Amino acid sequence: SHNRACAHPEFGISIAPMASVLDQLTARLREVGALHWEAVADAAGVAKSLPRKLVYGDRENPGVKTIQPLIDFFEQVDAGQRQMPSAKPAEEARDAA
Repeated sequence: SHNRACAHPEFGISIAPMASVLDQLTARLREVGALHWEAVADAAGVAKSLPRKLVYGDRENPGVKTIQPLIDFFEQVDAGQRQMPSAKPAEEARDAA
């Protein structure tokens, strides 16, 4: 059995096991709502489809590097360093692609 409470300070994760970090992130994504996912992904610099995949469990065991930009983004929003992006209407999102 591997040590689930292992600290990875270089990843900005305290002693929380990966699963709970992912749970917190998906809970946060659900909270902001699906209309914001593309804009959040954009702002965090990850694939636009990633938030949806995480919330719906299409991405089994995503690596820390995959989800860290989203975690960092929400931490910056919480610290008041960044603004939550406004939701993108579907048509606008298509035009911007």
